Amino acid sequence: MVADLDQRDLHDSLSSPVLDSMTFLNEIAHRHPEAISFAAGRPHEDFFDTALVHEYLTIFTEHLARKFNDDHAAVRRALLQYGPTKGIINDLVAEHLAVDESILADPESIVVTVGGQEAIFLVVQALRSGPEDVLLAAFPGYVGLTGAARLAGMPVLPVAETDRGIDLDDLVRVLRRARRDGLRPRACYVVPDFANPSGSTLSTADRERLLDIAAAHDLLLLEDNPYGIFRDGDPLPTLKALDRDRRVVYLGTFAKSGIPGARVGFAVADQTVATPSGTEPLAGQLARLKSMLTVNTAPIAQAVIGGKLLAHGLSLRAANAAGNELYQRNRRLLLDELDRRFPRATNPGVTWNAPDGGFFAVLELPFEAGDPELERCARDHAVLFTPMHHFHGDGQARRRIRLAFSSVTPREITDGVGRLAAFVRDMTTTTTQERTMTTSAVRETTATTAGDIEELDRRHLIHPHQTRMRADRRVIVRGKGSTVWDAHGRARLDVTGAGNWVAQVGHGREELAEAAAEQIRELAYFTCFYEFSNDKAVQLAARLADLAPAGLNRVYFTGSGSEGNDTAIKAARLFHHRNGETGRTWILGRQFGYHGASYGSGTVTGFDLMHQGVGPNLPHVERLSPAWPYHQEFYQGQDPTDFLVAELEQTIERIGAGNIAAMIGEPVLGGGGVVAPPEDYWPRIRQVLRAHGILLIADEVITAYGRTGAWFDSAGRGMDPDIIVTAKGLTSGYAPLGAVLLSDRIAGVVADTDDFFFHGHTYSGHPSSCAVALRNLRLLEDENLIARSRQIGEWFRAGLAKAAELPAVGEVRVEGAMVGIELVADRATRQPQSPMAAVAACDELYDRHDLILRHYGPTIVMAPPLVITEEEVARAADGVTEVLQRLGTDGVIRGH
Repeated sequence: MVADLDQRDLHDSLSSPVLDSMTFLNEIAHRHPEAISFAAGRPHEDFFDTALVHEYLTIFTEHLARKFNDDHAAVRRALLQYGPTKGIINDLVAEHLAVDESILADPESIVVTVGGQEAIFLVVQALRSGPEDVLLAAFPGYVGLTGAARLAGMPVLPVAETDRGIDLDDLVRVLRRARRDGLRPRACYVVPDFANPSGSTLSTADRERLLDIAAAHDLLLLEDNPYGIFRDGDPLPTLKALDRDRRVVYLGTFAKSGIPGARVGFAVADQTVATPSGTEPLAGQLARLKSMLTVNTAPIAQAVIGGKLLAHGLSLRAANAAGNELYQRNRRLLLDELDRRFPRATNPGVTWNAPDGGFFAVLELPFEAGDPELERCARDHAVLFTPMHHFHGDGQARRRIRLAFSSVTPREITDGVGRLAAFVRDMTTTTTQERTMTTSAVRETTATTAGDIEELDRRHLIHPHQTRMRADRRVIVRGKGSTVWDAHGRARLDVTGAGNWVAQVGHGREELAEAAAEQIRELAYFTCFYEFSNDKAVQLAARLADLAPAGLNRVYFTGSGSEGNDTAIKAARLFHHRNGETGRTWILGRQFGYHGASYGSGTVTGFDLMHQGVGPNLPHVERLSPAWPYHQEFYQGQDPTDFLVAELEQTIERIGAGNIAAMIGEPVLGGGGVVAPPEDYWPRIRQVLRAHGILLIADEVITAYGRTGAWFDSAGRGMDPDIIVTAKGLTSGYAPLGAVLLSDRIAGVVADTDDFFFHGHTYSGHPSSCAVALRNLRLLEDENLIARSRQIGEWFRAGLAKAAELPAVGEVRVEGAMVGIELVADRATRQPQSPMAAVAACDELYDRHDLILRHYGPTIVMAPPLVITEEEVARAADGVTEVLQRLGTDGVIRGH
C-alpha cells in the first residue's frame, strides 16, 4: 500500500499563501523566460568572478596559517572539518562591523549562520517560550521573517508602515493592545535602511525614538540590514551603533554585499542570558539551537567571505564601491524612466516612491495589480514585477507593485518601463464592460470566487472584536442542521450555534424562512412607538409572558442583547427615580460577566478590554468577584458563597444601599467560560439584594430558550429576577430580536404612568422578526428541543471524559448544551494557560477536524444547535480530545 499523505497532516507553514505566491512568481518567470524581470531583488552578476573565489580562499588560508603558526594540519582541519558552531570568522565579522558600521561587537556575541534567513529563524525560535509570545513587524514586510516566525510558532502582529519607515505611533498602539490581550511582545523586527519591499528608510531621529520605545516597553529590536551599504550619500547610523542598552539583536548577511552563493550570514546577540551555570551572551543560546539545525556554517563558505573581507581591509563598503555605483545608476535611471513614461499630468493614478538607495522602488497603479494582472503583463507585455500583496499579512495594497532594479541592465530598465507603461495603458483603457467585470464582479455577479469574497471582506468589512492578528477570513455561505459550508465549499460542523450561541433550531429551517417571507409580504414593518403596534409583536409579547417565570408579564423588544441590557439598566434606574429614590444609580456587575458591547452594557461587562480607550464609561458601576467554584484560590480559603455574600454586603455598606439601583448577572457565566455558581449562590445573593431594595437583572441572552435545558435558566437557580434580558435563541439567529421581560411592579412604574417611558429603538417589535420568533418558539416546543438540550449535555459529558483527565485541561464544565473546557498550565495550581493556547486549539480543530469552536480567554467553548445528533457530538468530542492530547501545558500543540 502506497503511503500517500494529506497536506493537512504536514506542517501548516507548507500551506501558507506566501509560499503559494512565491511558487506562482517562479512559475510565471519559468513560463515567460523572454520577459524582463523587475521581480528578482538579486545582486548584479557583473561582479561574479570565479577567479576571485580562489583568490579569497587563498587569502583566508594564509590568514589561518599565520593564526596557527603554519600548522598546516590545523589549517586543513579548520577549512575542511566540521567547525565550531558559532563560526570561524567571528573576529573578522566583528572588525568589519567596527569599520563599516561603528558597531563594537565582541566576537563571542556573534554566531555565523547559513545565510541571513537562519539568523532570523534562530533568534525567533529562541525568543518563543510560550503561546503568549508574539513578534511585531512592519507590514508590508519581508516574507522570510513571517516564514521563520510561522515555523517557530510565533505569531507576527502587523505594524503600519509609512513612507518614512515603520510607524512608531502605531507600534506603541500595537504594543499596548497586545499586552491588554494577554500577549507578550518579545521583539520588533525592523529594516531601518531600504526595507524590503517598500524601500523606506528611518531617519536618525526616528531610530533614536524607536530605541526609546523599546526601552520603555521592554522590547528587543531585531535589526536586519541587508541593503544599508548601498546608498547614495553618507550612511545613517545603525540601531546597533546607537544602542546603549543591548536592546538590538543585529542580523547581517553577506548575500548582497559578499557572495550570495556562499550563503553566509550572522547574528550579533550580546544580550545576557541567565542560565543554571551562570550567564552567557544570547549568542551562546543561538549556537545551541544551530547545533540542532545545521550544526555549523560551512567553513569553506566562511573562508570565501573571510578572504573577501581581508582583501578589502575588512570594509564591504570599499569592496562594493563599484557595485554601489551600478545600483545607484540603475536606481536613477529607473526613476527617470518612470518620470518620462508616466507624466504626472496625464497619469494622475500612477505614483512611485524615490528611495535614495537599496534595491527596490514601489509603483502605485490606478487598478488592482495582483497575480492575475502579473500573468497578463508577462504574457502580453513580457515584463515581470512583484505584486505587493505578497508582502502583506492581510492581503491589502493590491494596487502597488515592487520594482527591483538591482540585477537588470540599463537597456532592460528602459525597455521594461516602456513595457510597463504599455501594460498600464492596456489596463486603464479596458472597455467599460470589462472593467466592471474585473473590479465589481465580486459585488454584482454570482460568479464570485472564495478568494474574491475573502478579499472584499478584508477590504470593507469591520468585524466585531476584530484584530489585525488575524489576516485569514472564514466566510460562511450556507448551512443545514448543524453543518455549515464556507466559501470554498468545505463542510464544517458548527459547535457554536452560528458562532454566537444562537442557532437553537439549527441552520436551513424552511419554516422560519417562510414565516419571515410571509410576514414581509403581509407587513414588513410598522412602528411600536407611542400607541402603535403590530399583531406579531403583540402575539409574541403575550407568548413570552406565558412562558416566563410568574410575575414577569411585560415585554419590551430590542434588536440585540446589548440593547436589552441597556434597557434594563435604564429601567432599573428610572424605577427608583420615579419612586423618589433619585440617588439609586449604581449598578453592580461581576468580573468575567459579559453583557454586551454598547455603552451601558459594555461598562457593566466584567472584561477590562471593553472599557479601554472609549471612556469615560458609564458612571456608578461596581464589579464584584465571580462565582467560580473551580478557582477556590479566589476566595481566601473560605466557602465561595460565604465569601461572595460577604463581599456583596461590604460593597453595599461602602456605596450605600440607598445609592444602588440593581445588580446584573448571568445565571451561568457564558463569555466567562460556561461557569455555573454553587447552588446556594443566587438564592443568598437574592436575599441580600431584596433586603436592601436592590433590583436583580438576569442576563439570559445566552441561557434562555433552551440553551441550558429550560425556557429560562434563572428560574431553576433561585434568582427570582425583577427583569430578564433575552435575545439570541429567541429567533435562533434567523432575524435580529431581543426581549426584555419586566415584572408587573417595575413596568407599572416605568411604563404605566403619565410620564413617558422615553426609550425606544426604531426596530423594536419589528413584525418580521417577531413572526420568526413565534415560529421558532413553536419549533422548540414541538420538537422537544428544551429537554433535548439536557440530553446533549450528557452526550458531551461522556464524550469528553477522557479529555477531562489530560494534563492541559483543568476542568470540563457542561450546562445543558453549553460546554466550557478550561486550559491550564498546571493542574495542581490551576494556573490558566495563555489565551493563545485556546486560539491555537480552535484553529487546529478548524483546520484538521472541520470543527467550528469558540475561545474565550483560556477556555474553549461549545454551544451547538439543539438539533445536533449524538454522532455529531461524538465527532466534536473526539476531535477536541485528539487536539488537546497534543496540547502541552506550555501551550504548544505538537505534531499530528
